[in-house]
Amino acid sequence: MLIRLGIFAIMERKTTGISDIAIYLPHARIDLETLVQHRVEENPRLERHLERAMRTTGQRAIRFPQVWEDTATLAASAAHRLVTGNPDKDPANLRYLTVGTESGLDHSKPVSAFVEGMLQKAGVDVPERLSSFQVQHACAAGTLSLLSVSALLQASGRGEESGIVMCSDVARYDVRTTAEVTQGAGAIAMLVENDPDLVQIDLSTQGYCSTDVDDFFRPLGSKTAKVKGTYSMQCYRDTLESALQDHCERAGTTPREALEQTDLFILHTPFRNLPETAMTGLLANHLSLDAEEARDFLTQRGLYDAIDAVAEVGNIYTGSMYLGLAFQLYNQYKRIGADIVGKRILFASYGSGNTMTV
Repeated sequence: MLIRLGIFAIMERKTTGISDIAIYLPHARIDLETLVQHRVEENPRLERHLERAMRTTGQRAIRFPQVWEDTATLAASAAHRLVTGNPDKDPANLRYLTVGTESGLDHSKPVSAFVEGMLQKAGVDVPERLSSFQVQHACAAGTLSLLSVSALLQASGRGEESGIVMCSDVARYDVRTTAEVTQGAGAIAMLVENDPDLVQIDLSTQGYCSTDVDDFFRPLGSKTAKVKGTYSMQCYRDTLESALQDHCERAGTTPREALEQTDLFILHTPFRNLPETAMTGLLANHLSLDAEEARDFLTQRGLYDAIDAVAEVGNIYTGSMYLGLAFQLYNQYKRIGADIVGKRILFASYGSGNTMTV
């Protein structure tokens, strides 16, 4: 609706957000106890380091791609599940087809273009009159793509238009290192619409923190990533605190009020234990909760439903937070049914290099 007041035009903002989430995980899986046993047989000196890495991360298994799978096929598989699972949604209304990834296939051609072609060959009537693009900023790329499409849909004012946002990655690290236990692969596809069916996104109070740090790399030409583990975890915690403060200033509230009024917490999960550690620190700083009190607080607010899912899959980079979100919402709905409607979710999306959005 357009309201004209003198020379000013004020457009009523529509709510935008996620209407559905589809997940595609490769079938290939290995549990970490089997992997560690094999590595120790190769080199017994690795035993102490790998067992400590399993305890520190909380990871239990890895999903990895078959030889015929890559970032594009994973994304296309998730998108196909999303489209076929929503037969009442007309693909002709798609206006945006986007991918957030840090394991792209080409320096020029976006993964979303490959996906468009695969969907069309699979019989999905994807229109050519849409915007196709790829976003890169380490693990935050999926969130930045989601926010971009949400804002574009809200700005257009055309209620029937929609977008598909995909998060697709293959996380590889050098073998026989402690980072190897956090590998993973998978893709998430989200249907983004005005007046969404699942999650409404508040685009007015996002809190940001971005700095130039060297905590994580995947150099050009390399299939494996390089990470400064301890330093990257500290960067995650520092930017979480700063982005939360920025969010609270924009929302006109305090960190204590924001934490107390949140019903569900969902954070980027490169490995199972990091969100718990980061949130325990926030709750100690702002609510004076000890470790046991923090665990009870987070249990009541669904954090473990999310991070336990990632423990069985591995780090899927851009999609890890949304994999957790899907499991969190599913388990919460099983517990409380329709009472889930209206619950407030606090998202915290981190990308190395770095940026945090709350």
